[in-house]
Amino acid sequence: MSIQNETTAPNVKAFATDLEYLTAEFAWIQARTRRIEASQLAMNQAPALEKMQSGRMRAVYADATAGMAGQLALEEQAIRQEIDARMAVNRAVGPKLGLDRLCREHWLGQFERAALLLATIPCIGYSMMETHVTPLRPRYRSTTIDVGIVSLFLELDMKGCLDGLLCLLPDAPLRLDGLVALTYEPSTPASALDAGFELTGKTLADITGISAFEWFT
Repeated sequence: MSIQNETTAPNVKAFATDLEYLTAEFAWIQARTRRIEASQLAMNQAPALEKMQSGRMRAVYADATAGMAGQLALEEQAIRQEIDARMAVNRAVGPKLGLDRLCREHWLGQFERAALLLATIPCIGYSMMETHVTPLRPRYRSTTIDVGIVSLFLELDMKGCLDGLLCLLPDAPLRLDGLVALTYEPSTPASALDAGFELTGKTLADITGISAFEWFT
């Protein structure tokens, strides 16, 4: 989820509204989740493929799985590139996006931005959770996001996962500035991994541009 290239290309249009921007991000999230799911499937299939007596069948299954993951990777990359190009226009000439503003005002990094973006999905409905989040962790049936889900989505290494836990400390921006609310107060680093968090009404209002959500406190 790296958004560093601010160079604008000709004929690239800015996102007109926060909801238009979020719709594009959700398309990218689904594409990325499907690609991660396909990659995990390929790894899980490897031991079974090794047991196949037919070398030809092993090759067919391996090629099919790799081909699917490769196609999904291209789709994910194409969506991300279009979003980044359009965001560059928003940042250069406007209109400014709510999530961008939150990240800038609260000094949020990549992990926190992804956390807020993923935490917007449960506000839309359970069906979107099923298609955009659940594939990251099969049998996941919660309507909240947690640090573990964000780490899986960003495909973080060990240090990245540990750094992500620090984002839920009481004095970290997500909590100190009231951007999210935890379902329970974790008492250990391990328990923080699965501590669900949700967007506050003010945060959802800022991200969507719908001020009425501020009613939720």
